[in-house]
Order: sequence, then structure tokens, then C-alpha cells
Amino acid sequence: MTLSYTDQTVAETTATDLLAAMCELPADDPHRAAARDRAIEAWLPLARHLAHRYSGRGEPTDDLVQTATVGLIKAV
Repeated sequence: MTLSYTDQTVAETTATDLLAAMCELPADDPHRAAARDRAIEAWLPLARHLAHRYSGRGEPTDDLVQTATVGLIKAV
């Protein structure tokens, strides 16, 4: 699936589609950074959900959310 990152349709694509499209772009493509950012934004709710799932077990929730966010960024 080829996505154009100048279109409004990017906001309606799934995170999986964004990751797939990002992988298809060459490393020096200027649209790759935008696709990466959108994929991270699309997966942030899952990272927050997982952090909240493990809250109340001795670690502050803010630390868990931060760790989940950093892990997501590094994974993408």
C-alpha cells in the first residue's frame, strides 16, 4: 500500500499501515520522518494503556508512561 503523506487520508490510516509505508520509503526520503511520527502517535494510546495496566505496583504511573513511550519510540 502506497500512502501519500500530503493527503488528508494519512489521519485515517492505521498504525500498521503507517509502519508498512514507512518501511517501504528509502531512508533519505523526507516523508519518512512524518510517517514515523504519525506511527508513534497512533501507537501511543496502547503504550499508555499498558503503563496504566501495571500502575499501582510500586512504580509511579508517570514513570511507567514515560518508559512505555520511550520503548515505543525506540521500537519504531
